[in-house]
Amino acid sequence: MPTLRIQEIRLAPRVTHLLDELHRLREEPMPDALFVYDMELSLPVAANAAFEPIIANLNASRDLFREVIDCPLVLLLPEYAFNAMLRGAPDFFSVRSGLYSFASTPQETRSFAERLTAGNEYATSHLSGTEKWEMLGEIENLLADYRALPFQNRDRVTELRLRNRQAEMYEQLGFVSKALHIYQESLKSVREEGNRAGESDILLELGILCNSEKNWTEAEQYLRHSLAIRRELGNRLGEG
Repeated sequence: MPTLRIQEIRLAPRVTHLLDELHRLREEPMPDALFVYDMELSLPVAANAAFEPIIANLNASRDLFREVIDCPLVLLLPEYAFNAMLRGAPDFFSVRSGLYSFASTPQETRSFAERLTAGNEYATSHLSGTEKWEMLGEIENLLADYRALPFQNRDRVTELRLRNRQAEMYEQLGFVSKALHIYQESLKSVREEGNRAGESDILLELGILCNSEKNWTEAEQYLRHSLAIRRELGNRLGEG
């Protein structure tokens, strides 16, 4: 629509009042339409998204949107954020004029997942606590999207990488039991798929984690099992 003046706004993380933020950032004179991205950055954990302040405040300010934003308003959201709005702000949701769904391409989803899982645990150890929580939220939101797909459409390798990075983040944040649980789930998954290399990698992570918790016996069992698989696969570097 080249004849229309459309303003695009990308929200910063942790916005609590969407209307206040739009009022601050919108152009003058009013654009012909306003497109808003990245609202999900204020909903860091999918499970609690409906209770975040930005969602709660949508209901309270519902009737003011038409006064402050006197043009078509388009919110672009991933599915979990849309569901959070539906559950947590039904009054605001009721004034919508349309709902349109677009599927991400596999390449778009894979590229986002690769960004979240790039590097090893040392690549994220320097992040602040807030940054780690934000990254963990992005990982869990993407995992939630994956799990909503039909089984045949899920990229199992990418999903495994996301789960392993999720466990790493929980470990770095001090939730060791949560990290252990995630690794155990991943171990079960790779065994069901017959992924021996993936099994060896997760056994190694479990061994390192148990070692850090001074669970020496369990750590040795995991590491010996990982070593045996790497020898079986002829992975000399991994064996070393």
